Amino acid sequence: MTRARTIDQCLESFERSCREQGIRLTAQRRVIYEAVLRRDDHPTAEEVYRDVAPRLAGVSRATVYRVLEALVQLGVVTRACHPGGGARFDANMDQHHHLVCLQCGRVADIRDKSLDRLSLPDTGSMGFTVVDHHVQIRGLCRDCQASAVGGARGTTPSISSGAAGTRPKGSGPKKDKRKRIS
Repeated sequence: MTRARTIDQCLESFERSCREQGIRLTAQRRVIYEAVLRRDDHPTAEEVYRDVAPRLAGVSRATVYRVLEALVQLGVVTRACHPGGGARFDANMDQHHHLVCLQCGRVADIRDKSLDRLSLPDTGSMGFTVVDHHVQIRGLCRDCQASAVGGARGTTPSISSGAAGTRPKGSGPKKDKRKRIS
């Protein structure tokens, strides 16, 4: 099945779902949903705004944010939040996980059945019911590894300032505040 056909099927399903739920299918909703469907890079609201602004005369950023939130509530888009970055949106509703680059913020999908089958802790005693789980694997993407200090093989790439795990030189030893999972 081609990607274009998949997008068309998603749009048809979205339109049908809106009709069945009595939700108005506005041009803004359709165009914004289609913009997220066409991207596989987990765009931010700002990136979606830049995509749709030429097609939706007079659309505001606030409208794009509101529509994205409505699409999340409708269950056709998910919000992916990653440390150090704003919310990103994903129209891939199949079970998958994310590779997150700590340098450039790039987010890529990874599918792995072993991650899908992770044994989750019993949270019932805390009054919490797990309905889903997503794993984030954080590191450096190929491009950032290549452009890291020296770019030489065998060296550990540095992470730019502001990213997790960095401290200015001379600021003393780094204290690891991350929770350990055993």
